[in-house]
Amino acid sequence: MTLILELAPGIQQALLEEARRQGTTPEMLAAQELRSRFVKPKADTEAVLRLSLARLLEKAKTLALQPLADTAKYTTEFGEILREKYRKQGHDV
Repeated sequence: MTLILELAPGIQQALLEEARRQGTTPEMLAAQELRSRFVKPKADTEAVLRLSLARLLEKAKTLALQPLADTAKYTTEFGEILREKYRKQGHDV
């Protein structure tokens, strides 16, 4: 879909400056902003985030009840949970 917009000078200037700051074009920045506003995340991504949050909260409860000597083990597990979450989101971890 091609969309032609008439922008007020202030909006145009802000778009140009932000695109330059991010090292992209105004068109790509506008498309990215529209995508983030109107395209909902995939349902599986939302489910992974909910599951990750539930697991993190459960680990936090467990950590709060453990003696200090056990925290290294749980800290490592916490890191593994975060790495798994970011991998599933497509980040290079």
